[in-house]
Formats: sequence, structure tokens, C-alpha cells
Amino acid sequence: MHILEEIYETTLLHGLHSSIHHCARVVCARHCPGPFYCLCLYKHFRSTHCSLDRWGSVAFFGFTLLFVLYGNIMGLFTRYHERRDMEKLIQQIIEQDIKDTFSKSHYHNPTFATLSRVLGRFDLHADPSSPESGHEKIDRLFTYYQDINEDRVVDLHKYDFARQNPFYLHNLQNQIHQDLKCAQDFLKREDLSPEIKQAALIAIIQRGSSKDLSKALKGSQHLLNKEILKHLLDAYWHGKTTLDQEEMVRLCALVGYEGKDYLQLAKQSKALLAPDARFKFFEALATKDERAEKSFLYVLLDLEMIDQARERLSSHPKDEFMVINAYLELKATDKTYPLEVFFGV
Repeated sequence: MHILEEIYETTLLHGLHSSIHHCARVVCARHCPGPFYCLCLYKHFRSTHCSLDRWGSVAFFGFTLLFVLYGNIMGLFTRYHERRDMEKLIQQIIEQDIKDTFSKSHYHNPTFATLSRVLGRFDLHADPSSPESGHEKIDRLFTYYQDINEDRVVDLHKYDFARQNPFYLHNLQNQIHQDLKCAQDFLKREDLSPEIKQAALIAIIQRGSSKDLSKALKGSQHLLNKEILKHLLDAYWHGKTTLDQEEMVRLCALVGYEGKDYLQLAKQSKALLAPDARFKFFEALATKDERAEKSFLYVLLDLEMIDQARERLSSHPKDEFMVINAYLELKATDKTYPLEVFFGV
């Protein structure tokens, strides 16, 4: 083995790796007694050196393969995290639109994290007329918005809409218009706004049966306002409800009708009620609510019931209805003027 060591030392001394075979022949000739032994030793060394070269090549190939594989795996992880970050950002945009707030997320990419914070400082609202984004999740939501704007009902249960979101409210309105059963159900729900319940009640008044209306009014009188009462009075005067006069008079006082409201009602009722029914209805109103007194006087004068009007006025101070007294004095002298001028209607 000392011959092999000398071969390596000789090679290092010369500094030429390419002359290793030459150095082997020199050392073998120096130490070996015969050419045959020298030749065998040289062949043995050459075989050993080639084997080392092969193992080195295999090791280099193996390390190269591992490096490439590592790069591919890291690329896959990077793309995976980018997709995840993008989905989180899209979800944030959707949440800011549908409920004006969003759940904060952890982002792998600092650029996405910065963009998330920037968007979080804006008030985002959808524009259904804008071009498609190319992102399926966003464009699907905008398709729902377009359907809602076209008065179609959309299932929005997969989204956590704020109760005051305009698209959410519009979709509820679409459900009310499509099915009165939804209107009845909405009146029972505690999570809906009074405005939606009032819209449901109006729909039942306009399109429901008298039975539906009676059922709806049982637990919904706290929702009544002047607008709803206008629809309810119209249904009453057209005989579409089983409510009686006493109940309607009570509801007028309940919603807080003012004198001008009663006067407008008196004028509108002329085309809807027979004279006798009109007289009785406003007499009942004036008895129930003193703010309806002027409207009753208007009805009396419009029906040419002059004596009854004078008798009614006699129970009031002279300066309370001075304009109406002036109208009666002019009428007594055969001077006629439009009644509306004196009542401001």
C-alpha cells in the first residue's frame, strides 16, 4: 500500500491531476522488480481511480436532483400561499361590501397584508353595472346583485349580509312581492327592520284577503303609520276588509293624524264614499279626535248641510273658525267661492 501512497504524493507534488497515470507508471517502475508486477499494480490503481470518479458523478447528480426538487417544492408552497392570500383578500372585499366590516386574516405574503390594511380603510360598495372582474367568486355575487335589481328573488343564505344592506333589503322586498306567505312570515321575524315589516303589511293590505289582513293586523298595529293607514283606509272604503268604522276611526287617532291629514282625507273621500257614509265617518272622527273637527265641517259644507254646519260652529268660540264663519256669511249673500280656498286644501 505504500506504493499507492507514493503515487498520490507524486501526483500532488507535480500538481497535475491529469498526469496521475504517468506518475503511477514512474513509481511502479521504481519499486517493482519486474514489468509484469508493475503492469498489474498500475491496472489496479487505474480501476480504483475510475470507481471513485463514478461515485463522484453519482453524488453530483444526486445533489443536483435534490436541489431542483427542493426548488420545485418551494415554488409549489409559494404559489399555494399566494392563492390562499388572494382568496382571503377577495373574501375581505366581499365582506366589506355586504356588511361594512371584515374578519382580519394572517397573510403569508407581506404585499397582500399591506393591501388588506389599505382596503380596510375604505368604504367599499358594489357597482353591478361595472365590467366583469374575471374572478368567479366576485362575478357570481354581482350576478346575484343584477338579479335582485331586476326584482328576482335570490338565495343569499351563503352570505352574511348586514340587515341594512340595500341589496339584502331589496331581495326581501322581492320575496314579499312574489309570495304573500313570505310577507306573513316576515311580520313574525324579530331580526327584520320595521321598514321591511311595514312593506310586508302594505302588501297584505293591497293583495291579501280580508282573512289575511285580519290575521296580519293582530300583532302588527305597532307598525301602523300614516302611509300604511292610507292603504288600509282605501281597502276599507272599497270593502276589502272586515274592519268596522269604529276600528278605522280608532286607528286614525292611533297613528297621530293631524288636522291637515284629516282635511286631505275628507277631500279624497268624496270620490270613494256615498254622502251618508262620508257624513257618518267624519262625524265619528270628530267625536273621537278634536283634530278632525275642521274636516267634519268641511264635509258638512261640501254636502251643502249648511244648518248642521252652523249648529256645529255655535258650540265653538267665534274666533276659533273665523275663516269658516266668513265663508258662511258670503254664502248667505249669494256670493260663492271655492270651498277649498277657505280650508286650505
